[in-house]
Amino acid sequence: MPRFIRIVLIICGILAFAATCVGVFLISDRYASKMAVDLVRSATLNDLHGDSWTVERLNRKIGIIYFGYTHCPDACPTALNSLAIALKDMGAERRYFQPIFVAIDPERDTPIILTDFISNFDKNILILSGSAAKFRKFAWVFGATFTLRKFESTDGDYVVDHTTNFILALADGTRVPLPVKVDPGELRDLLLRSRDRLLKTTGGQQ
Repeated sequence: MPRFIRIVLIICGILAFAATCVGVFLISDRYASKMAVDLVRSATLNDLHGDSWTVERLNRKIGIIYFGYTHCPDACPTALNSLAIALKDMGAERRYFQPIFVAIDPERDTPIILTDFISNFDKNILILSGSAAKFRKFAWVFGATFTLRKFESTDGDYVVDHTTNFILALADGTRVPLPVKVDPGELRDLLLRSRDRLLKTTGGQQ
């Protein structure tokens, strides 16, 4: 076989192999993305009425999810206050959003305590709670973490380390983590820009 033909065959073989690898990667990536979406859609907690809640109940709104607890000394009050101001400053645009507080310390945070705590910020914030197993799954699929540091306390006054950024969610299982923004104006602008991108991605179905 002439040397030229051998070179051509080798190049064709390399290209075929590369195309196969790319195809496998794209299929795997699509499968992984679908699996992630399915996990988000299946994650379940309960509202304070005991009703089951999944992202599908957002309908056409964009969920703004925050993981926190009422005994939080600084991060939670700061984040919720910034969110409340940001939403208020949006005016009519806030209709696109549903703020959600995932209460990660159910041992201390009873429904009464949670309702009183959230009323200091925005009464439209949806409060979610649940069992330890549900919390672990819900946090995992949303890319959030939390750790109860009970080993450092002898009187029950423990600290909970937790994710401090907001996470956007859609009813179709789309999940978008946001960078931490303390300034209410910056948070408002970030939420509106994110909404526009999500509307564009979903074809404006809001």
